Amino acid sequence: MKQTHMNRDQAEGLIQRLLDLEFADDEEGEVIDVLTRGLVCPHIVTLIYHTTPELPVSEIVDRAIACQPFVAGSPSEVAAGTDGH
Repeated sequence: MKQTHMNRDQAEGLIQRLLDLEFADDEEGEVIDVLTRGLVCPHIVTLIYHTTPELPVSEIVDRAIACQPFVAGSPSEVAAGTDGH
């Protein structure tokens, strides 16, 4: 399992508050940034707002935690910590 920087309860709470429109417009972007970094998932906005049918909050968090960000390089280069250059 990948390392996240936020626990499930924190993530679910923030996502639910976004869905309930509990943040001012200027705060929404900051919360999304916190979720993106905390869950290490660049697709969190899609999971929250653009999935049909709408996902339950727990499923959004499950999918975000399972998200594997793209890493350039072959698997052996990534494991060795090099990019082949």
